[in-house]
Amino acid sequence: MATAAEEPGSDSNARYTPEQLRTVLRLAADRGWPACVHAMGGGAIAAVTRTVRELRAAGASLAPGQVSIAHAFLIDDAEVDDCSELGIGLSVQPPLAYTYAREMRAVWGELADRAVPFGAMARRGARFAGGSDTHPCDPLTGAAIAVTRRAWDGSDLGADEALTPWQALSLYTREAGHYIGRSDVGTLRPGAVADFAVWPENPLARDATEWPSLRPTLVAVDGRPVWRGD
Repeated sequence: MATAAEEPGSDSNARYTPEQLRTVLRLAADRGWPACVHAMGGGAIAAVTRTVRELRAAGASLAPGQVSIAHAFLIDDAEVDDCSELGIGLSVQPPLAYTYAREMRAVWGELADRAVPFGAMARRGARFAGGSDTHPCDPLTGAAIAVTRRAWDGSDLGADEALTPWQALSLYTREAGHYIGRSDVGTLRPGAVADFAVWPENPLARDATEWPSLRPTLVAVDGRPVWRGD
């Protein structure tokens, strides 16, 4: 679901009507299916939170994380809190702002710096996972963008919305596991899924601007090496 980019809060470009959204989420509740809504702008995000709230009030069973929002561009503080209260999962894609910064500014103007408010989300205690959805797509580069808040042309994406290096790396590890409801994904502990990458040095000991140039020496999936560096 998307709203008109020119008018955050408007639903003039909605891909789904409120009734269609209600029908889809009711079906997901009845069948236990996960449902992910791509939402841009306050009108679209509010439509999701409002529908989840209404369905629950009517007796629908929606487990935490069963409904999620991808992108969540232009989410505001109240909507962040609503998602946390309702157990709506959030996934964000730092490379989208990095790659499309000029297009976002052309449409949203000053709002572009607020389009992906990671810092505000973290300060409010929200949990959200990281992804890519465009190039560059490797997790370490996405994490670096969340820290540096710089676009491909060197322009600022809103430095006050930066994450700490630890928070940014967590988007692609622990928070990814939380997003899919798997506490055994994204952590290193006994009994956890053995999906991991090994770097020759600790990325947290390097400046985030250097992360995109780092290459792992080993990548394992389910305990099996699938990549070995030279």
